Amino acid sequence: MTGLLIKRLVQILKKETSDTLVRQYAVGVLQKFSLRNTAQIQLIELDMAERLINTIRTEYQTLGDYSLECSFAMLMNLSLRTKGKEKLEEMHAVLIPLLKGVLLSSGGQVVIYTIGILFSVIGSRV
Repeated sequence: MTGLLIKRLVQILKKETSDTLVRQYAVGVLQKFSLRNTAQIQLIELDMAERLINTIRTEYQTLGDYSLECSFAMLMNLSLRTKGKEKLEEMHAVLIPLLKGVLLSSGGQVVIYTIGILFSVIGSRV
């Protein structure tokens, strides 16, 4: 049941092209699911990390605070799994400049999640 719901929510994220309420709720629910091991695996297999990075990169200025926080929180949750770290490491050329820019221009929870992502990805290389 949960797996089907996650697939449907990911489809909604693909369909919605702007930061609508529907997309905000979908990313919020997916972020809550991303705390669970089985959901993390499914989200990683559905390339959610790549989707989140690309969305943040292209829509950073227009994303609402809620979408931004949920996206970074989910990305951090996915980065805690080995497969998630590997996905993020594959995208390091895009990810590191994005995270650097966020650290320089954002505040609040987003910075905490950004530091968590950096620690997870960079810490795995040390």
